Amino acid sequence: MLATFNGQRFLSEQLDSLAGQDHPSIDVWLSDDSSSDDTLAIARQAAKGWSKGSFEIIQRNVAPIAAGTNGIDLEQALARSNGNFLSLMLNGSINAEYYAFCDQDDVWESSKLTRAVAWLEQQPEGVPAMHCSRTRIIDEAGRLHGLSILFSKTPGFRNAIIQNIAAGNTIVMNRAAMLELRKHTFAGQFVSHDWWVYILVTALGGKVKYDQEPLTRYRQHGANLVGENASWRARMVRFKLVLTGRFRQWNDVNLAALRKISHLLPAENRRILDEFCALRQGVSLLRPLRILRTGIFRQTFAGQLSFLAASLMGKI
Repeated sequence: MLATFNGQRFLSEQLDSLAGQDHPSIDVWLSDDSSSDDTLAIARQAAKGWSKGSFEIIQRNVAPIAAGTNGIDLEQALARSNGNFLSLMLNGSINAEYYAFCDQDDVWESSKLTRAVAWLEQQPEGVPAMHCSRTRIIDEAGRLHGLSILFSKTPGFRNAIIQNIAAGNTIVMNRAAMLELRKHTFAGQFVSHDWWVYILVTALGGKVKYDQEPLTRYRQHGANLVGENASWRARMVRFKLVLTGRFRQWNDVNLAALRKISHLLPAENRRILDEFCALRQGVSLLRPLRILRTGIFRQTFAGQLSFLAASLMGKI
């Protein structure tokens, strides 16, 4: 499920990496947000020569993004990107055994899908399951600049409720996960499509695999809506989001969506949800201790310390 908008610079390289996958059968659904460059021409040319399955092009008629004080309005851009992926998630004509999100400017390692599908095939039938992975960070010229943060703790709802470790460009999920997404996902109810998938799958008691092998090359450049997360600059940006209250606002959105389906959650996850909602209220110097008792966690030691500090300031 490939979302595009003015992606002519890197789209061909991404499509080449899809064609070069070890997995023999890949249907592509490309949803374009009214691109004004050659994105659609590149897509149509690729569709003509696609030999791994079907290649469908969907054209969305959306208004141009308004300019903000510093160029493109980021909130509008993120909302439209989420809207494009939402349209793909909720498109009932997209029918497959496994589903993968795809960004227009990345590069997939050749084993990405076979590795993900091999794990997904081992999961119980009917249980929502999602595979994600670490990424290699490349620049506009494709030069390697390092790796994303390594998450070593076991994924689960206690982590997902406050942190997203599942970069959208790495996610591959089974049919059961997609069916749950289609039942419980609505416009405006999630911060980002990838975080919502991680939250929903774990909240419902599903399975998540974080593969420590980098399977996607994430391209870092000026037009990215969301940057990589490993640099000190990225950490400072995230800390600023905490101080300005943005992180708390994101939690408001996610928790409101979760409360709508709380009756579907296993008892333990309902307890975690209720406890986290309760401890966010009021002022309490004991809040960090209460968080530790719930078992809610961020993946890294520094991230956990930052989260506990934010809790003292009432910013969660």
